[in-house]
Parts: sequence; C-alpha cells; structure tokens
Amino acid sequence: MTPRPEPDVLVVGAGHNGLVAACYLARAGLYVSVVEAQDKIGGCTTSAALVEGAPGHSLDPCADDIISMRGSTVAADLELAKFGYREVEVTPPYVALDADGGSIAFWRDPNRTAEDIRRFSPRDARAFLALMDQLMPACDTAMSLMATNPVRPDLRKVLGAARLLRRPKGLGILAGLATASSAQAIQERFEHPTVQAGLAQLASYGSPVTKENTGVNLMIVPLIMRCGMARPVGGMGTLPASLERCLTAAGGRIRVGARVEGDRVRGVRLVDGEELRAGTVLAATEPTRVLNDFLPPGTLPDHLAARAAHIPTRHDGCAHFRVALALRGRLTLKRHSAARTDDLDLRIPTHMVGSLEDICRGITDAGNGRLPDPLPFSGIINSGADPTVAPDGQDVLSLWSGWVPLEPAQDWTTLKATAEKEFIAHAMNYYDGIEELEIGRWVESPPEMTERTLVPDGNVYHVDMTLARMGPLRPALGFGGYRMPVPGLYLSGAGAHPGPSVSGLPGQQAARTLLRDLRRRNHRRS
Repeated sequence: MTPRPEPDVLVVGAGHNGLVAACYLARAGLYVSVVEAQDKIGGCTTSAALVEGAPGHSLDPCADDIISMRGSTVAADLELAKFGYREVEVTPPYVALDADGGSIAFWRDPNRTAEDIRRFSPRDARAFLALMDQLMPACDTAMSLMATNPVRPDLRKVLGAARLLRRPKGLGILAGLATASSAQAIQERFEHPTVQAGLAQLASYGSPVTKENTGVNLMIVPLIMRCGMARPVGGMGTLPASLERCLTAAGGRIRVGARVEGDRVRGVRLVDGEELRAGTVLAATEPTRVLNDFLPPGTLPDHLAARAAHIPTRHDGCAHFRVALALRGRLTLKRHSAARTDDLDLRIPTHMVGSLEDICRGITDAGNGRLPDPLPFSGIINSGADPTVAPDGQDVLSLWSGWVPLEPAQDWTTLKATAEKEFIAHAMNYYDGIEELEIGRWVESPPEMTERTLVPDGNVYHVDMTLARMGPLRPALGFGGYRMPVPGLYLSGAGAHPGPSVSGLPGQQAARTLLRDLRRRNHRRS
C-alpha cells in the first residue's frame, strides 16, 4: 500500500479557527492534515449530551452565541450552508434583568434600544443614542480592520480606517474610552443602575470592567447592532461538524487524540514520541504553549523568548464557572415578563444578571481568592431560540459566570459544591421552575475547564483582552500577524488577531497570510 504523502500544511488544533484555516488551505489546493489533542473536534465550540439521564438535551459547554462571524465572509467563502450549517438569529440578542423585575432589551436597532432604556431614564436614552452615533463609524472601521492582517493590512482597509481621522468627534470618543476603564466610561455617561448593569455585562465579555484602558470594550454594543447575534441550529457543535465536512470534501483530513508535545517546525512530535512531518505548521492553539513549550530551547532570540514568557493569561484572577441544566418542562421568567409593556418573549435572548457594583465587587473578590456574593452571571435558555437542542416541550438552561476566583483561598475541589449551590439559588430568583423541572445538571470549575479545553488558566480568550494585546500586539510584540519569527510556523486561534469569540477570522487571516507567502515563495523559485 502506497504511504500517504507528507502534508503541505499540518494544522495543530481542531477548534473552529484551526478548522477554518484548514478549509481555506485545502480549498486552495494544498494537502492539509489537522491534529487534535482531544478525542473530538471543536475545542471551545462543542455540543454534547452532558447530563446523565438526559440524552436528548444538547448542551454547549463553552461558546453559545455567534456575533463576529456574522460580520465576516467565512461562512460564505467556505459554503458552510452546503455542509449543513444553519443559524437562528436571536432577537433581541441580549436583555439585562434587574433584581426587581425590570429589564432592558438591547436590540439591533439603537432607537428601539433607546426606547427600552427610556422607561428607566430619558437622560440615559439620549446618552445611549449619542454614544452609538459616536461609536458606529469606529465600529465599521474596526470590523474592516478585523478582517485583515494587523501587521500587513489591506491598503483599502487602511484607507477606509483613515477616514475616521476626519471625524474628530469619533476619534475623541475612542481616545476617551482607551484611557478609561469600562466601569468609569459607563458611570460617566449613564445614571440608572439597570442601564449601567447591562452595558457593564456586555463590556465584561472582553475583560474585567475595572481594568484601565478597557473602555474600548463598549465597542461590543455597536458590533452587536451591526452584526446581530445568532446560535447554530442544533447547538454550537454543528459549526465544527460543518467545517469537518468542508475540509474532507476538499481532501483534508483530521486526526483526533493526537496531543502535540513539541514543534519541529517541519512538523510536530506527539506525546507518544511519534513525529509528523509537514512543509508548514499552523498552530491554532494557545500561544503560550506554542511559543514557550513546543519550540526547542534556543529557537527564539532571548528578547522574544522573554516576551513569550510574559504573555498574560490570568484575567486579573477571574475565571469561568459553568452550570448547564436539563429540564423536563419549560422555564418562565414571570416577574420580568409581567413588568414589560410589550410582547417580548424573554425565553429567547441571552440574559445578563448583576449590577455594575456587583460586577466590580466580584472582580475584586475573585482576584483576592473569594467567591463573590451575589455572583453576576449570563443565562441562556438554549431551547428558547432553538427547540432542536431539547425534546419537545423541554428546556436546556446554560448559566455562566466569569467572576469566580482562579486561585481561591480554599481548593476548588471544596469550593465547587458551594459555588454550584449559591449559583443555582441565585438563578432561581430569575427563572421559574428550575427546582421542580430539573432532570440533572453539568457543572464545571476553572480547573476542570482547563483540563477539558487545554487552555491556560481556563482562559478561553487564550490571551487577556487588553488594549496592549490587540492588533499587531496580539499575543505580543514580534508575534503579531500570524507569521511567527520561526520559518515555517504560523499562529492562529483566539490568541491571534482579532482575538476570541466565534468568528473564524484568526483562521481565515492566518490561512490567507500563509497562502500569500507560498505564492511569493513559488514565484521566486520560478
């Protein structure tokens, strides 16, 4: 039997960015092989029946919502619809719930959102529209620059971004946000606690809102209004499944259960000692492992090795805690539904719970090793927008908090039960029917997330999202732009530009960079 040829590109990591990159490369005519450490593909974009006794309830243990990919060309370029991928748009995408039964819906339409805010504060409604008017041009510019190499950007996109400089108002607001924390930027502009809470929750999806220079995280609000938000029909795991079919159709292959221990640049070494050869390696995994662990000692110059060793992953000591429940009936939000003056079905959007004060205090508590009380969280009745993830008439509820301690004063083996109990008790103040309808639950602490996903410190962003770790500085100066300072090695994934979320943009741009390099190399040879 003739042995298979050495692949042109070996992709390390079968998360969605690794698979997106592999698909672009394979569809360009390269022979691509993907290796994945886990026994299934998807990375942080998976779905599974995780609750014992509830095989019909599909849960997403990491990502739930899709925003940035909707503003990209990834799905269209790869014809993912042809390979089974479908989305259901969530309208409105997000709703802030307060403890007294009030709620504010963040719609795609700024004016409709302002009308919801007006019920709480006419002043805040005006301030919201003014902020969106200032940020929308900057958001459009940012979306354009997200879809390009940050070190060697597309000239047309740069010229488009330069137009922002002719709008002093837009430039001034960005400068103000870049020099403030999200908490400060919100408190400067808005007065009502529920308005502040919703904006703080949205901003906190990037980084702790108390951290300096995080005011730019408010850009997520116009981003949501430009792109909307959706969930894959059947759960997040349908995205990597469609990418796998796309890759296979283009002649690529995937090997699971193949954990990489070392990078030989012209290939990789697996933990069992097997060496896989390839012309080029594209690592779609966390940069800290690629740059600090995979490369042989002495590969990087001393100054770059020092930068790689200091890539931040600890998220100010805050970590993620997740609880997912399978339910034998339908949950309701009676108090919050009764308080609204429209017919909005609150079962559909992502719910945001926790005041700005709760979030700020939670960041401090988590950083000091304490479990916040109350614990701010986001909640999703996944079956509200997509009934296919649960049996007819039944529900799946996902609860996530990003404000638990990475290193608690007591070990997580002890703290997990306490956190679970307090989390569920807090959620029962918002969701009616949990106690009587629950079939079972799946709970994951930060150490368990780290073990399952292999991401450093359980940080699904791979690298902290700060102003100093964006664009050409992501993951560090000298490592931006996907092409590593090691011949034949490229970097993709959440630790590369433009960063985390389910977008596929790091995979798309890394593949395009690699393909440009190959074309230039072949041109020189000819």
